[in-house]
Amino acid sequence: MEKDVLSPQRILIADADKVWLGICARTLTAEGYLVRTTEDGEHAHRQILSESFDLIIACNSLPHSSGFELLKRVRTATLIKNTPFILTCVDDNGELHSKAVEAGADDYLLKPVEPQMMKLRVNTILSRTKRMDALGEATYIGRFLPKHFSDILQLVNTTKRNGLMRVVRGPTLTQLWFKNGEVKFARDDSVEGAQAIFNLVRATNGRFEFIDCEPLEKENINKPQMFLLLEFSRKLDTYNASRKVNLKREFAAEADRLEKLVNAGADKVLGEVVENCRYLVTEGQEALNTEDDVERAEAARVKLHETIEWMTVRESSVSSSNTAARPCARNAKGY
Repeated sequence: MEKDVLSPQRILIADADKVWLGICARTLTAEGYLVRTTEDGEHAHRQILSESFDLIIACNSLPHSSGFELLKRVRTATLIKNTPFILTCVDDNGELHSKAVEAGADDYLLKPVEPQMMKLRVNTILSRTKRMDALGEATYIGRFLPKHFSDILQLVNTTKRNGLMRVVRGPTLTQLWFKNGEVKFARDDSVEGAQAIFNLVRATNGRFEFIDCEPLEKENINKPQMFLLLEFSRKLDTYNASRKVNLKREFAAEADRLEKLVNAGADKVLGEVVENCRYLVTEGQEALNTEDDVERAEAARVKLHETIEWMTVRESSVSSSNTAARPCARNAKGY
């Protein structure tokens, strides 16, 4: 396969077996890839956050953090979650393979792996990725969650990127301009400066994209990056604490509405829908009380509210139809 000599694709191999690690590294280096190696799972995770890799190959039997745990951490990290990942394993008990696929592994190999087979798998995955992700080198797109914002800032800072990150939540647009990995200009629809960054604590279920481009000439952020991270985390904790109180109140109100519908006979006609609503109430309360997951609770509350609204409209429509039909029935009997 053809290689770009000036910009070789980068591969990280994490494996505690020094012999196999050396063989794999030499095989892929001979193919023209830039290969980094490590024998420790935690060190591999630090390398992934501090460097840019086109492919990760990790053995499940790694000290301090297994290859499977590393895979799950990569798939939940916003800006690197789409990085191709090959998980290798010495002994499969029949369960790890399916779990690896469900967790997002691009390939799963039982060791020992012949060098030619490893080379074929790597070439296939990276060729496919390069064809499908021509835009991906310049643009990151994904769901925006406030709890992951610090991870995004730290990753952009570590890689010293220049560009624009846009966060869309409903009708509101926030723009963050980066220079050498640090936010230098920020604004949303109402304010400019650091406050526009802090307003993102309310950006649950937003969407974001990061585009590599020249930095903006003007600046309105003069605070250190660490200050922005710490202040954002503090404001997010305060907002979540307030939101938890409101969500508990809202769940209680929705539960009351549900019981009124049940008393009116909704469970006789819409039994499955009623049970689903009760499940959403339980799920939301567990997310708040057990997991402290405000965003999951908010998603459950929105779904619960929409379902109860639909049930209310349907119940009202059925009741109106019955009321209109009763006089006709009486007239038909001659009353």
